[in-house]
Amino acid sequence: MIKDYLQSTAGLPPPSSYNSSARGYPDVSAISEDGTSQSSPTVAGIFSLLMDMRLQAGLKPLGFLGPRLYMIAEKFPGEAFQDVTEGTTAYHCDNGFPSAKGWDPVTGLGRPVWQGLKKHFASDDTLLG
Repeated sequence: MIKDYLQSTAGLPPPSSYNSSARGYPDVSAISEDGTSQSSPTVAGIFSLLMDMRLQAGLKPLGFLGPRLYMIAEKFPGEAFQDVTEGTTAYHCDNGFPSAKGWDPVTGLGRPVWQGLKKHFASDDTLLG
């Protein structure tokens, strides 16, 4: 996803200003203002509710979420994360990363969609089907 973004998005900052072979972030966005300091606790709270639902259903904890986040976003686009395609990381500077369709460094996979998160994370049916 990250490689696709870097290859297909116009208006990127100069290549010397970022490492194109490293991990991209964020994974998920929650709030369009104030960045990850506000989104991180919001997303953590959402996933704690999903974890509670799993435990109440007798399922194992989710564990490391990264691979499952990206698998769900790829196999079921728009169900668990709403893509955000407007905005940029430019803030008081002349360049930044633009939002784009799919993963981008502005909002990651997008904003959480509760019904889709319940379907794909509070249950393991997606993995079994």
